[in-house]
Amino acid sequence: MKSSYKYNDSKSRKPVIIILTVIVCVAAALFGFEYLTGLLTAADSSDTSYDFDYCVYYDSLSDEDREIYEMFYDLAMHRNVSGYSRKLSMDRFEFAAGQDNIISIYHAMLNDHPELFYLEGTTGRDLDIRGFQAGFMSALTFRLGPGSPDEDEMIEKFDKATKNFMSSIDLTASASEIERQIHDKLIDTVTYDHDLLNRDLMEGDLGHTAYGALVADSSGLANRAVCDGYAKAFQYLLRQAGINAAVVTGEADSDSGTLSEQGPHAWNIVELDGDWYEVDSCWDDIDPPPGEENDPFYKIIKYQQPQYDNATHHWYNRTTEEMLRLPASPNTAIRIQQGTMFYELDNCGPSSHIRDAKPDLPIANGTIYGL
Repeated sequence: MKSSYKYNDSKSRKPVIIILTVIVCVAAALFGFEYLTGLLTAADSSDTSYDFDYCVYYDSLSDEDREIYEMFYDLAMHRNVSGYSRKLSMDRFEFAAGQDNIISIYHAMLNDHPELFYLEGTTGRDLDIRGFQAGFMSALTFRLGPGSPDEDEMIEKFDKATKNFMSSIDLTASASEIERQIHDKLIDTVTYDHDLLNRDLMEGDLGHTAYGALVADSSGLANRAVCDGYAKAFQYLLRQAGINAAVVTGEADSDSGTLSEQGPHAWNIVELDGDWYEVDSCWDDIDPPPGEENDPFYKIIKYQQPQYDNATHHWYNRTTEEMLRLPASPNTAIRIQQGTMFYELDNCGPSSHIRDAKPDLPIANGTIYGL
């Protein structure tokens, strides 16, 4: 099974967050801003209302934090409006204690919206936060930095790739059947980005985004992604079918199942008929190792049923408890004999997926559509 890759590690978070605070020793009253701790200033609220259905991270926030989330989303919706900004006023001591929370809210917004891939990566737009401190108040201004020259073209390619992908999905089927169609087509479409994994793990490549999975990574390799790219694409495609899903981050042990060899990882939770399930489409994908793409073994294994189907759905629609300590399955070993040669592949050894403590996402307890 593939090495894992965490997409929201604090050292690798993108875009760059630029925070400039100017201390001004002037009474707060001179600025005339309203004191709304943790909330947007009323005069700066957008006139546009947005629909945040199927936004699991948004649902996990407090009412005050949702206001900030909505502000960040509004900035993205006005990305091409020159000079567009939003303002926030806070008690300066609360701001000093809550800066990390503000940035976490920004990433919560990104987690709910994989289509905003252009805010991620080394070439993505930076979030510029500038502030004034006056007396006991901090007045913050938020802007997005300039986008890459080909940003609009990339968005167009992403939208086209999404439509092409969904064109063969039977949307008249049940939600569980649609989920399976999307899962199976995704792992047939995407190739795990071993090149990215072998480079600097802190690099903000498009292979960490839904764009990498559905279009190309930063090197231009088509449909290349690591675990978070798979998870973001799966979430976004399910949303196109009206199925609620979210990206889960944490650690995964791909060998012993003893919780002793964890690596950072990302996978999904999916809601079906009111119950939640966990899915790891990245680990369900059986790709040949680098240099073995033309090995005939990998061209014929998909015809080895039911073992191939079992192997590509081993981490599919599991409960959170199952994913915590998932044993190997005797039904996933693929064995092929060609002449005197005997080939065997078992991608599904014992494993564990451990969620990050925050945010407080739904626990998967669904069993109706489990294995």
